[in-house]
Amino acid sequence: MSNVKNRNLWSAFVRFDALFNLLYSIRKDPFNVANSKYELKKREIILNLMSRRMHKNALDIGCGTGILTNFFTQHCKKITAIDFSQKAISIAKSNCKNNVNINFIVADIRKFESNEKFDLFICSEVLYYMKSSDIDLTLEKIKKMAEPDALLLQVGRANDTIVAPRIESQFKLVERVKEHKCWRPFAVALFAIC
Repeated sequence: MSNVKNRNLWSAFVRFDALFNLLYSIRKDPFNVANSKYELKKREIILNLMSRRMHKNALDIGCGTGILTNFFTQHCKKITAIDFSQKAISIAKSNCKNNVNINFIVADIRKFESNEKFDLFICSEVLYYMKSSDIDLTLEKIKKMAEPDALLLQVGRANDTIVAPRIESQFKLVERVKEHKCWRPFAVALFAIC
């Protein structure tokens, strides 16, 4: 069975919000975002790409426990951070309680609506969990909420053949950094939203 069929089969039978709520109930940082070498390298690359300019208003899609979101404030004046896991948002609010520039909301990007416009969208290891139709829906939502000079920062698998081509068919690739030295190779890509 191909990766696409496996992913769509997995998505059809798993309620990811329930799965992630369970993970966050067992451990406050189930992916070791705060300390793993993988996450530290990913953070370094993300912050380097973000540092090209100060962003006015960012949307962090799938913010998890807010550990990365808190670092994003170095390059963002205001951040709306969403996650479909109530438990993750609860932890994120606690992790970032002293940061008034972040607004955490329990929301699924596929249903999220906002009158605000954003100049930066962050999808760190989120889109590859989605069915192709949901990826397309998410990209349409991003376009609708984007400022004219907006960017999308996307983190995914280094050998991705599903998500990246979908994004590249709609947005202009500015830069992609691939990291193969980690236990799980990944890529961080910056796109101009056209």
